[in-house]
Amino acid sequence: MNENHRKHRISTVGQAPPVQPFTLFIPTGTKNYSMRFSIAGHGQQRIALKTAFYPDALSLAYRKYWGAVNKAESGQSLKIKTTESLIKQWMSLKRPPELHQKTSYRQTVMTRYFGSFIGNQSITDKTMASYQQWRNTYWTEGPGKDITHLEYRRARPEDALIKSPGMLIRSPVTDSMRKAPSQSTVQHENAILRDFFQWMKQEGHLSQIPSFTKPKKTKSTDNRPSFTDKELAKFRAITMKRLQQSTETNRHSRFLFWAFTEIMIDSGLRDTECLHLKWSDIINFTTDTKPIDNKLSIQIQGKSKSRTCIPNPSIIHPLQVLYAEQKPNTDDYLFTYKNGNRVSSFSEQMNETLKDADLTTDYRGVKRTCYSFRHYYITKGLNNGIDIHLLARNTGTSVSMIEKHYSHVSLEQHRDRIIPDHMRL
Repeated sequence: MNENHRKHRISTVGQAPPVQPFTLFIPTGTKNYSMRFSIAGHGQQRIALKTAFYPDALSLAYRKYWGAVNKAESGQSLKIKTTESLIKQWMSLKRPPELHQKTSYRQTVMTRYFGSFIGNQSITDKTMASYQQWRNTYWTEGPGKDITHLEYRRARPEDALIKSPGMLIRSPVTDSMRKAPSQSTVQHENAILRDFFQWMKQEGHLSQIPSFTKPKKTKSTDNRPSFTDKELAKFRAITMKRLQQSTETNRHSRFLFWAFTEIMIDSGLRDTECLHLKWSDIINFTTDTKPIDNKLSIQIQGKSKSRTCIPNPSIIHPLQVLYAEQKPNTDDYLFTYKNGNRVSSFSEQMNETLKDADLTTDYRGVKRTCYSFRHYYITKGLNNGIDIHLLARNTGTSVSMIEKHYSHVSLEQHRDRIIPDHMRL
């Protein structure tokens, strides 16, 4: 072979018999074999075999070739599909009716996050590790930090009849969204990705499902966001101010919120428990304004078990005011709108009031919610020396849970019990 021919040679043809339906060759600049072949209607196909050992390359080439022939005969395209096209195909699969409600969440995970990151990269353990790091900082340091609004379409039943994509909704990105995903969010998103990878493997688009970095567990001893006495007094003052400044349109809802917060503070109930209370659940309640024996209790009806809660006597006043406002029947819920519908959540009013009071987060930056009233009740009970076992029974939780989440209870309240008499100045 002369030097000029060697200089312009682009590949080295493997030692394959001419009867083979494909050609093995080693592209310039690599030691591994590739193959090329043609199928009518699909043009020439070139596939990298990623091995320098001829027997392995030959065996793999036969499998690739006959696999391509079978696909062509079944009417499938031989083009290598992009991850974007595979995501669209997977998203379009028919699923059980109970999973339809998760479509929007699945769409968000697969397009906004995974799809925009992966591009044309191979799906490997390494790329998944990079993805999960990228996803963790998406809203704080990544693409999400510059996003001010999210757009999505809300499909209605009539949209299918007129072939409409649905109403375009544009919602602002709030500050509460600009944070790393919680452990449960990561687990839910990873479950969606695993389903997608499993489908890819079954369809022959992925040889091995990549591993996932295990989400870091949050410390179970993290304290819950509560209020100090001074903060709670400020919150109550703002709640009352908002009620006094209410209009005819929003007065009733603000009044209900005031009653709800007072009852929560004095009972330590979970917000869901409080919202499901009926007047028949309030034992020994009376509308009499004269002094009563204060033996009022609340029957909590849970899904698996029930309990009796003994609230603070100060709960009687908001109950009496609420009763006078609602004029309810025995089986009515405590918190109902004027049309009779039960209030399902006070989260919106809670967020607005916290914002007005500049109390949205506690001193650690942890966001407060309606649940914070329960935390206040338990913390106050511990500070006042209530037996932890009785407190656990009254609030429907365990001693271990209180010990884990309420380690921040001030020792200052128990100074006299800690310091012996003979050591005091």
